[in-house]
Amino acid sequence: MKNALIEMDKVQSEQQTMLEKYEAEKVEIESLTKELREKLVMLQNEMVELNGENKQLSDQRDEFEQTKTKYENEIKTLKNEVEKLTSSTNEAKQVNSDLKQATSDLKHRNQKIEAMEYEVSMLEEKVKVLETSKTKLKDQENEIQALKNEV
Repeated sequence: MKNALIEMDKVQSEQQTMLEKYEAEKVEIESLTKELREKLVMLQNEMVELNGENKQLSDQRDEFEQTKTKYENEIKTLKNEVEKLTSSTNEAKQVNSDLKQATSDLKHRNQKIEAMEYEVSMLEEKVKVLETSKTKLKDQENEIQALKNEV
């Protein structure tokens, strides 16, 4: 029986040791669980912050996209205006060129007219000279006739 008591003491001692180990492990597990819960709360708080930042970034991205689209449309409008202005400028250049040609043609015509007017003026002078000569010839003819009549 003594052996049975010793064996019981031994079993009881082992059980006590196991119980102490279990209690120590339980305390350690509870400590780790508490630590993990604190970390989980921290991570959840970080996640809430990150979600807020993500929402803010998403809003900024949407605003950027709207601004980008607005500027792209403005660029298209400006390009169209530039094309219209370029076309108008080309038309104006053509009109200017046509006007220069017409001015040159008019100057050439005016020069021809001036030359013709000069020729007309010279012819008028010749006509006057001829008329004067004709009058002188008539006078001379009349004188000759008068002289013939006298003789």
